[in-house]
Amino acid sequence: MKKYIIIVIAVIGFGVRANAQLGARITNSISSICPPLNWENSLGLVFLGPVEEGNNAQIQTRMDIRANGRTVKNLKEYVDIEVEMLGNRVVSRTPFVTNSGIAGEKVVAKFTEGIYSMQNTIIDVFYYFFRENEVNNGIIITCSALDSKANKYLALFDESAKTFVLI
Repeated sequence: MKKYIIIVIAVIGFGVRANAQLGARITNSISSICPPLNWENSLGLVFLGPVEEGNNAQIQTRMDIRANGRTVKNLKEYVDIEVEMLGNRVVSRTPFVTNSGIAGEKVVAKFTEGIYSMQNTIIDVFYYFFRENEVNNGIIITCSALDSKANKYLALFDESAKTFVLI
């Protein structure tokens, strides 16, 4: 019996600690999210984390009116278009559900060139795709960190993205 009590306490303690890393809910005209605690809010729903090795970890929420200029029918089609654009940078694609039950997809990509990387560094980018309605094709939460630090931020990115809600 004591083993079970210890396990339950350990699981509850982990959950509290993970939630304690999130700050207050921030809302804009389309959505809201709880960013990591003490991350700087820049430009509405862009949150900048600590600078490590000259680069900020960050989270950004944006609405995508059309997927690469095309109207899409559903979430899968929307993510298919985005994944096609990312090409061989994509390392995984999995279902993702928020705490409020919004179904989405999580795509992980690695960048060694382009806007995300500088000076031969590798940047891991975690995309959380959601479909708002038939008028707007989607909402993307983009989280990024240096590849060497990505494991440190992965759980925090997931926890923050799970707090996403549409207004």
